[in-house]
Amino acid sequence: MNYFASNKEAWNEVFAKHQKGYKPNPIHEQLKHHFSYIDNNLKQALELIGYKNKNIAQFCCNNSREILSIVNSGAKSGVGFDISENFINEGNTFSLTTTTGTIWFSWFNYLPILN
Repeated sequence: MNYFASNKEAWNEVFAKHQKGYKPNPIHEQLKHHFSYIDNNLKQALELIGYKNKNIAQFCCNNSREILSIVNSGAKSGVGFDISENFINEGNTFSLTTTTGTIWFSWFNYLPILN
């Protein structure tokens, strides 16, 4: 069994199901108006480590709503990693119109599992 290929296929399938529920895309609209997807617990933890004006990374970033929210609230830049090219492409689309900082996304197998 190719774990990586099976996991990637599953996440790409989930992406298609997410798209059916976006009419119009509420995440994109909310991010454009700087709505934050950071809950209070995460916000407090980020403030404890002093995230403002720092470079932040997020693994398993999905469609990027959290990392975009972090950048919009004061991080210097952000990078998101995910297994699904579909989610990464959506994150790149969101970032074009929703962020005030520098952000980029990468798709790759960051946790190889040996058979």
